[in-house]
Amino acid sequence: KVLVALQVPAGADSRKTAFLAIGAAGALAPATSKIIVEARQESGKRTFTASAGDVQELLEGKITEQEFEARVSEN
Repeated sequence: KVLVALQVPAGADSRKTAFLAIGAAGALAPATSKIIVEARQESGKRTFTASAGDVQELLEGKITEQEFEARVSEN
């Protein structure tokens, strides 16, 4: 597993920021099974979980961004 916790600046989109972090983590740690990103803002914390395999498929162009987004869970 890879866990990334980040502070999202005020006014920034926490979902978009989390997806960028998921992509970066997947590219840097392709052998991991799961990527978890905690995006923290003043309004609270959002947690996104993705399969590293799904990230690799996205990076290789095997699935679309829409398909990838549908596979990412938010808690």
